[in-house]
This record gives sequence, C-alpha cells and structure tokens, in this order.
Amino acid sequence: MAETREPSLLRSLDASLLGVALAAGTIVCALVVGLASTVASAMLVLVTGALLGAIFLVWHSLRTLAGDADVDVALDVAKSSKASELAEEKRRALRALKDLEQERAIGKIDEADYAELDAEYRARAKEVIREMDDELAPFRAKAEALVRAHLEKRAAAKPTSSLPQVDKLACPTCETKNDADATFCKKCGAKLTSEEA
Repeated sequence: MAETREPSLLRSLDASLLGVALAAGTIVCALVVGLASTVASAMLVLVTGALLGAIFLVWHSLRTLAGDADVDVALDVAKSSKASELAEEKRRALRALKDLEQERAIGKIDEADYAELDAEYRARAKEVIREMDDELAPFRAKAEALVRAHLEKRAAAKPTSSLPQVDKLACPTCETKNDADATFCKKCGAKLTSEEA
C-alpha cells in the first residue's frame, strides 16, 4: 500500500523567511565563533553561510523555472488535524486486521471471535475511509482543475484535454472501483487481490 508523503519543510516555508533566517543565523554563528575562537574561523563561518545562501537561491530559481508552483492553501488538507487523525485511525484499523489474521493463522484466536472482531474492524475501517473521502470531496474539483492546468502548461505543444487514466482495481465482491494500490475495498471492506497475482 502506498504511503502518503508529508510535504517537506523547505516546501512549506516561505522562501524570503528562510533566506532571512539563514543570513541572521550565519551572522550570529560567525560572531559567536569569532568571540570564542579566531577571526579566521568567523570568516570561515561567514563564507559557509554565503555558500549555503547561494545554493538556496539556485534551488529556488530552478524550482520557479520548472513551474513547480505552490499548492493553494485551501487544498493542503493533509495538514488539518482531522485528516491526520483519520489517516492514523485508518492505519490502526488496517494494522488490527492484519494482526487479527496473523493471530488466527497461528491459532491464538478461535473462529467465532475472529469473525466478530474481523467484522468490527472492517466496519470501522470502511467508516474511516468514507469520512476521509467525504472530507476530500469539496477539494477534488479544484485539485483536478489545477492538475489539468499544470499538465496543459507542461505540454504546450500537445495540450491534454483530460487527466491521465489511472488503473483501478475492481472489488470481486461488490465491483466497486478502488485505487490500484488498495488492499481493502472502500465500499464493502473485502480484501482485494491483484489481477497479476
């Protein structure tokens, strides 16, 4: 199952704020080193800070030239505490299902208890996945429009009219289309099997 990646610290900070912090930090460090050691050491700290500043400016310029635009703050749902709590709850429910299957396989739990706990964990996992889908629903149209605009900008010679199709995995029980990396169906909670397997 693919893990969602958190945005990097450098991406979330304002470039000008980071530049000012780097300059101030370099000067303070140079003063401290100069007082504690020699002037040559303080100059070495200043040169290092200037080099780091130049690297940062080049990185920021390349990012701007590549068209790697910042995402609208309204779309940054991953930072909301509710989204984080739901993601953690989903992870716990899926982990509990996996642990339950292992305990059943080694004979630590009988079939009746397994069936009861399995149904409970699956119901909770489905509920959490639905809540996550409901929370993301208002942002889907805007995100798709941003992605479409970005793809059209990147392929100026060959504009695309629609988003690329992502393979979906059909649930064998209810035939709901799920993401290709899904382990369980988002509608009925049944375990999905890959077509290649």
